[in-house]
Amino acid sequence: MTEAELLAEYALRIDRVWSMAQWWASVTFAVLLAAHLGARTLNKPIVSIMIALYTVFTAFVSLTIYANSENILAIKSSLLALEELTILGARMAGEGGAGYLSLLWFAILSFTYLATVYYTLYCYIGKREI
Repeated sequence: MTEAELLAEYALRIDRVWSMAQWWASVTFAVLLAAHLGARTLNKPIVSIMIALYTVFTAFVSLTIYANSENILAIKSSLLALEELTILGARMAGEGGAGYLSLLWFAILSFTYLATVYYTLYCYIGKREI
């Protein structure tokens, strides 16, 4: 691949990770909102379905972000293998942090997932005590 193709693929992968993160954040807020507003009407089957669907969705997003992070690292190594790079290509190849991208997203996804599941259960259990 040429440098231009590699840079286009690099930008595409970064954009895909960002889009997935925004999509996941929107679904997370929807689950939190549903749990909060529906606290009085939540029952065990609804809570179980909400948590199961959210778990599957979070796993899908996590795997997609991980796969794209691995592809970003592969693209960066391909850029480094090219003999002559333009200033933009050299900057993209020299940027650090792509290896930390998957670790950072894992931490964010894990913490937010656990907090969302906890809050959903809290709303369900809390309404029974009222």
